[in-house]
Amino acid sequence: NTVLGAVYIDRRNKENPFTHNDLVFLLSFAKQIVKGLEISLEISSLEKKILAEAITKFEDLRKEFKCENITGSSKKLFEVVKIAAKISSTDASVILLGENGTGKDVLARTIHQNSRRSNYPFVTIDCGSIPADLLESELFGYESGAFTGATKTKPGKLELADSGTLFFDEIGEMNINLQAKLLRVIQTREIERLGSVTTKKIDVRIICATNKNITELISKGRFREDLYYRLKVIELTLPPLRERREDIEELAKYFLNKHSQDGKNLKLSDEVLEILEEYSWPGNIRELENIILRCVVLAKADIIQTEDLPSEIISSS
Repeated sequence: NTVLGAVYIDRRNKENPFTHNDLVFLLSFAKQIVKGLEISLEISSLEKKILAEAITKFEDLRKEFKCENITGSSKKLFEVVKIAAKISSTDASVILLGENGTGKDVLARTIHQNSRRSNYPFVTIDCGSIPADLLESELFGYESGAFTGATKTKPGKLELADSGTLFFDEIGEMNINLQAKLLRVIQTREIERLGSVTTKKIDVRIICATNKNITELISKGRFREDLYYRLKVIELTLPPLRERREDIEELAKYFLNKHSQDGKNLKLSDEVLEILEEYSWPGNIRELENIILRCVVLAKADIIQTEDLPSEIISSS
């Protein structure tokens, strides 16, 4: 019941007047504008609350935004977390971009935990690890007898995530035909199990992640452009570890504490830290954790030395 603005439309050819269909289209168009404005206003309100002029440091942001699982204090990481804090309490869909191992899944869960849906399920579906012919039944579920082997009814991930958040990991791997069905779910907020003739309303927030270039996939006809723009209300790119080298020491200490056994207080020698900070980290944070775990297992003393590192790390430095 509030006027947020005005849309002006005219037609110069008086022989071709507007019709009722034009009015219906205009009303639908206006509703989309209003939805976008509402999200924008929500974000602006959150920005004033969370990122007031006094809040300039990561530590201050962390007091407002629960992100204990996100380690680091670099400027690039701060910019990503700052935006995540703004949009976490909205229902805006999010696409997380970045290389493998940059922590897209961790950020997705953090956004959920700071949302109004935090007491409801956070459901993950890995589009890259599930065969294409099984992904649809995983997503939508099925009724008993829907296909050979379907001996009992099974709810899908969309249904399990009702009222919560559904995280599509590696959305770029999803089959183009299944993308069309997902688009319909987003538009109608309804699902239909395989083998069922009834639909069910759902309320799900969608967060997606991919290491692929979506624009390139669209140009090759492997990703629907209309689905992309439906999902891309907010787009966040997580920086690779080589672009936030100042976080490597903090991350390494975090993983040392995480994997240390029998109360050992392991530390990195200065030489090891220097090597880690110079390495390019193609596997990003996931690779760093694996390296630290290896050091914890092989370390002969309380201080990890260069001989505890894999040879490929040393030779590349």
